[in-house]
Amino acid sequence: MIKKLRRKFTLITLLLSSLVLLTVLTVSTVSTVRQQIDLEELAMSNLLSQPDGGEIFPGPDGPAGPQPDGGEVLPGPGAPDGPSFYTDPGKAAGGVSGAGAGGAGRRGFFDRSFTPALLVSAADDGTVTVLRSQTLSLDSDDLQEAVSQILASGKTSGTVSGQDLRFRVTAGSAGTLIALADRSTELSVMRSSLVSSGLIFAGAFLLLFVISLFLSRWALAPVEASWKQQRQFIADASHELKTPLTVILANLNILKAHPDQTVREQERWVDSTQEEAGHMKKLVEDLLFLARADAERLPEKMSEVNLSDLLTEAELAFEPVAFERGVMIEDEIEPGLTLTGDASQLRQLAVILIDNACKYASVPGTVRLGLQKENDRLRLTVSNPGPDLSPEAVSHLFERFYRADEARTRNGSGGYGLGLSIAKTITEHHGGHILARSEGGLTTFTVTFPVK
Repeated sequence: MIKKLRRKFTLITLLLSSLVLLTVLTVSTVSTVRQQIDLEELAMSNLLSQPDGGEIFPGPDGPAGPQPDGGEVLPGPGAPDGPSFYTDPGKAAGGVSGAGAGGAGRRGFFDRSFTPALLVSAADDGTVTVLRSQTLSLDSDDLQEAVSQILASGKTSGTVSGQDLRFRVTAGSAGTLIALADRSTELSVMRSSLVSSGLIFAGAFLLLFVISLFLSRWALAPVEASWKQQRQFIADASHELKTPLTVILANLNILKAHPDQTVREQERWVDSTQEEAGHMKKLVEDLLFLARADAERLPEKMSEVNLSDLLTEAELAFEPVAFERGVMIEDEIEPGLTLTGDASQLRQLAVILIDNACKYASVPGTVRLGLQKENDRLRLTVSNPGPDLSPEAVSHLFERFYRADEARTRNGSGGYGLGLSIAKTITEHHGGHILARSEGGLTTFTVTFPVK
């Protein structure tokens, strides 16, 4: 079950993290490409806003005219007298050549603030006239193919298939005006962004996978510990219940085997059955208390409790028991200390701690009981002399069914191993804290309660 939960946790964490990362990378890539497209649109808008600001150059059927700024007239390929197109002299300083589908013959300046673009006019008779060039030139075949494709599409904007060009079309006085912008930078940015995003995603995915595995172990550690504790609790409870049931069934079989004997004659078996039934009743009550505590369904009868008087009464009740065991009880209880809580539970807490101290005190020995007020807290201490417990044993004292001395069973001086667990539950239910310390031949339990 824990392995399935861990796998599900890892998968969910990985999917959610990957989705967030993929979204961020997609938005970043789209934003970067969108910025380049905006630059292309801006370049075409600038050309279309002033279509008559430059010289008009002849199309396929017209003579070559004067060129601005010392520009050079380039004849179309294979036709010396064919169409001529203007190339900006700035190409020698930083132009980048490109062509139609193959990229040869086109020149552009790759600068984010200066996108290569071209403005042409297409007359009804098929004449294509270059009106303005912004460091972009096309050979005659590529330009004619691009214009034909644009006009055939009937669209006012889009991209030219087979050529790295973006276009925008509008109507002009001398024919259809077509603005072309170089998409080489856009496509280059898109490719590099996709490659880098893919590498980042792959690396981050592996990292997230490792982190998800670690987080699944860390997050489910309390669940795993609780699950193991629950299974151990069920196993221990079953074992403890099995013992009295076995004794009761054995006693009944003995009674049935001698039907002619009187109750007085078989009194020892009747008493044994009654004793085991009492043990089982006590165990079931303790298990029910812990189960209610786990479900946060403990009954609350909160009132003002005089903790000093309550401890004194519990001490008096245990004095005969302690005397029989060769143990004395001494107290240092500050009178009049009160606490808001459940009187029956607090009495049970006192009984558990005093009984535990009397059971495990060295004989002869003295159990010391103390209660003082320290600032805004009440401090209850119960200590008994005896062999020091190991640090490992101290750390497990409040676990259910744990016995520091396995030789002490409920048939001896020990119990079921639930008392200290119940004491911790009661303490925490009242907002307090309990801890154990065993050193210098003295085992001490300290309980602190907050008071207003």
